[in-house]
Parts: sequence; structure tokens; C-alpha cells
Amino acid sequence: PGAAQQFIEQARSRYDELLSRYPAAFADHGAEFFSGPGDQAQRALELALANLDRRPTERAYLVAIEVAQSAGHSDVACTLARNVGTDTANRVLRTRVRSTLDGC
Repeated sequence: PGAAQQFIEQARSRYDELLSRYPAAFADHGAEFFSGPGDQAQRALELALANLDRRPTERAYLVAIEVAQSAGHSDVACTLARNVGTDTANRVLRTRVRSTLDGC
């Protein structure tokens, strides 16, 4: 556990550096990291929404919905899922949207 925490801290430091230099390039990956082992749910949500605003791709929607749910912002996840709808061709996103909408 001690070694794992050290690696998480190193990753956090590196993401901070990358996000300050290249925010558009690393926002989605940063959102995933801070939503998980980085343990900063609000920061993760901010990054995911900024990424979605810059490029509203299927992946950006998927990350934003997942991060919103894990951050406890089901209202945001529901709004995003409604924006995508269930007719998306991306099977993973379609499944996430349906399961999100079931809980709205």
C-alpha cells in the first residue's frame, strides 16, 4: 500500500504538470485518473466537462457521464445521457446512456 500511494502521488504530480501545459490534450485522461486513484472527484468532473465542451465526441460523453456518476452528480450524468440519446452507434456509450437513464 505504501508503494502504491507513492506511485499515485507521482502520477498526480505528472498529471498536474501535463494539464498545466497541455490542458486540451490530457483533460480526458486526467478526468479518468482523478476520478479513480487520484481521488479528486470534483476536479475530475471539471476536467471531463471541459473536455466535452472542447470536443463533444462519443468518448468525451462517455468519460463525462462516468465521471459525473462516480462523483455523485447523477443530475449531471442524466443531463449528459439525455443529450446523447440511445440511438448512438457506439455500443459502449449506448449501454452507459441506457443504464444512466434508467436511474434518472
